[in-house]
Amino acid sequence: MRKTYVYDKKQGKVVERHERTDKEHFHYVITDDVPEGMQHPCNGLWYTSKSNFRKTTRAHGCVEIGNETQTPRAPSVDRESVRNDIIKTMYQTGLKK
Repeated sequence: MRKTYVYDKKQGKVVERHERTDKEHFHYVITDDVPEGMQHPCNGLWYTSKSNFRKTTRAHGCVEIGNETQTPRAPSVDRESVRNDIIKTMYQTGLKK
């Protein structure tokens, strides 16, 4: 089982999660290592470091799913005006009489 470490403010040091004395406020320590490793889909190599994995992803011009930046949405369209424009065009072209 993997150990989880947190920073205990009362003790002023990093301790195992179950050893902390401050039950309300604590910080998780997230490590960079991946003990089981991850195989990168771009080059097939195995990585045990999250940061190296991400560098390779960026180097190949790819984006991690969940970490991409959101693109702005198109402004909302007034459906009624679009409908009227379509009907008007249909009358002008003779598709509707």
